[in-house]
Amino acid sequence: RRTLNNPVLLEWYGLNLKGDLVSYQAGAQWVTGADQHLFLNGRAVAEHVPALRGAAASNGLIAAATATEVFLLTAEGDLVERLNDVPAQISRLGVNTGGHVVLETEAGNFAAKPDFMGWTQTNETVVWGLPVETPDPIRQKVLVDYRGTGLPWSRVLLDLHSGRLLGAWGPYLMDAVALALIILAITGLINWKRRR
Repeated sequence: RRTLNNPVLLEWYGLNLKGDLVSYQAGAQWVTGADQHLFLNGRAVAEHVPALRGAAASNGLIAAATATEVFLLTAEGDLVERLNDVPAQISRLGVNTGGHVVLETEAGNFAAKPDFMGWTQTNETVVWGLPVETPDPIRQKVLVDYRGTGLPWSRVLLDLHSGRLLGAWGPYLMDAVALALIILAITGLINWKRRR
């Protein structure tokens, strides 16, 4: 039942996050992107997500943008929609004075139409979502959600015993060691019988 959180072993097993956490505050919610995952308040809500460009709360939903997509989430973390019909490459995401999501793109600013059924070009004032330092409680929730509570000792000992901890050639090495021990036991028994 005991677990370990050694960074070297977690990295060996592929359980460490690659890269930094990028977080945005969207109302009372925290949207975080890390290692191709999207987290809301520390809980994973989507995978295969490129780097975040912004997040904001709008009309009861949370909108999070990458360069080519907008993710719509409920406050509980349910994925409502993954919009990839954006007008152009997204630089950042914000909210206009009317509370509608606005995308800053290479082609200008575009506001979401009602129910996100398209985009219209706009020149309205926008409050842009800016990346902020991830609070420690959110960081800890992200780490636990991503890798669990740690690596079980039983798994490490089993992998060490079978040789899997040493990579692809590890099991062959352990087989060779076992064979050498068998040969040593047989030759020791033969030598013992000769001396009697």
